[in-house]
Amino acid sequence: MTHRANYATLVDAIFGAGSATFDVTKTESNNVIGALANPKGFAEFKANYEERLRRIDAATKVDASLHKEVLGAVNRVAEDEWDGAYAELCALDYFLAAPLTGPDNVELDRTLPAADTLASEMGMQNANHDIRLKALGVSMDTKNLSDKTGQILEGIFDEFLKGIGIARMTIVPTYDHDDDFTPYVVNRPKLLSELVNGVDVKARTPRLTSQVIPGLSYEFAWNAGAYASASSYSPVEHATRHHTLLFGHIKKFSRVEPTAIVYVMFPWSGESVFNGFGKAEFQTEFGRQFDLAPGSRIP
Repeated sequence: MTHRANYATLVDAIFGAGSATFDVTKTESNNVIGALANPKGFAEFKANYEERLRRIDAATKVDASLHKEVLGAVNRVAEDEWDGAYAELCALDYFLAAPLTGPDNVELDRTLPAADTLASEMGMQNANHDIRLKALGVSMDTKNLSDKTGQILEGIFDEFLKGIGIARMTIVPTYDHDDDFTPYVVNRPKLLSELVNGVDVKARTPRLTSQVIPGLSYEFAWNAGAYASASSYSPVEHATRHHTLLFGHIKKFSRVEPTAIVYVMFPWSGESVFNGFGKAEFQTEFGRQFDLAPGSRIP
């Protein structure tokens, strides 16, 4: 049974036969459905996820307007956008638990005229919010606070290994996790070129220090063994340098009612530093950044 087929069985058992609409024959997997299909581990996660789906299903029985969008997110957990869909389900489950934001007080996948939001500044005709809390008059969008630097590097590593004909090899990067991810976005082609030109496959280059981004280096696990990386980290600096994430979602902000961007911190696709110290300090400082940023007030 594929991981997708295993997940489809769970979805149909909770939401009813035929609720799973994705292709169960595909072998593609991800961290969520892979954990759910693991026969030996992740017992706590499996139980928590099933309980979450059952709570959400119970809410759709009280408020039938939720059913279509909930099933859409549940099915997307098996697809490429699995992490975003998982974040949406986590946020929805959280809000449904409170009377003011529970069934009959929640509107999902709300489309509104762009003129009511900053999307109009980008020439758009419509805007969309994941959730609107009707009783509170607040619109929101849910985002996964993902490890953007790590994702960029993983993509570079995949291209590099494919180019040199190696199916699988661990590359351990060392970099400061509180750095701004923007230089990695801008310099992605240069970083890939640096690996291609700087690594001698025959000589098995053991380590490479980047000349493109200060503080970035790589260890190459040509052989089995233990490999480690080190970095410095400041949660306050991290939050300060990441405040531009908010402006990447500027089109979501409403001109007519309060708007919230809900970031879900999910360890299987989020930044690894959140598994250690400083998470509370980061959250507090990150929340303050929008008010502190120039031009953050919506006209």
